Amino acid sequence: MFVCIDCQMDLGKSMVPLEAERARIFGAYPQVQSLDIAYTYLKSAKVQKLIHHLKYYGYPEIGRLMGTRLGGQFQDRGLKVDYIVAVPIHWKKKKQRGYNQSEIIAQGVSAVTAIPIHGQVVKKVKHNTSQTRKNIEQRRKNVRSVFQVNPKLNLNGKSVLLLDDVLTTGATLEAIIILLIEAYPEIKISVAVLAMA
Repeated sequence: MFVCIDCQMDLGKSMVPLEAERARIFGAYPQVQSLDIAYTYLKSAKVQKLIHHLKYYGYPEIGRLMGTRLGGQFQDRGLKVDYIVAVPIHWKKKKQRGYNQSEIIAQGVSAVTAIPIHGQVVKKVKHNTSQTRKNIEQRRKNVRSVFQVNPKLNLNGKSVLLLDDVLTTGATLEAIIILLIEAYPEIKISVAVLAMA
């Protein structure tokens, strides 16, 4: 799928106050130092259609392209990060889709920032139901104990960029953040997403 220059320019930019949203969603975790959001996710808007094509219709190049914009935004902050950690999907879903959309977005971010992607930090060990039509409490319950941090790694003192496609309530990211902090109390975390719903 080709995304023309005019369409790319027409996607707009997220106008969400990033520091206020970081404090609201992740304020309980002082290890989370920043939040970046490239686009606003509105129903029937171009961003939503592109993300749907990325996730459900087999167009990974969209993720790489949009990831470069997110990478440029993150790079402008000047934060030092050791690794990009993409939110994992279950191996069954990855086999069905052919790729993890967050890993594809991470490739775009890495191409701009030169931050290496570390694919061995977090694993999704349970295949839970979709988060799409759940409220915040249902989402939190749905993601409890579905992820696992690699016990062979030591990321204490390291800084990671935790990356996902769409931020809705933050339940998935929060579940991973809790695991990372429990495993590595001295870790620093930046969060970046393509879009916020």
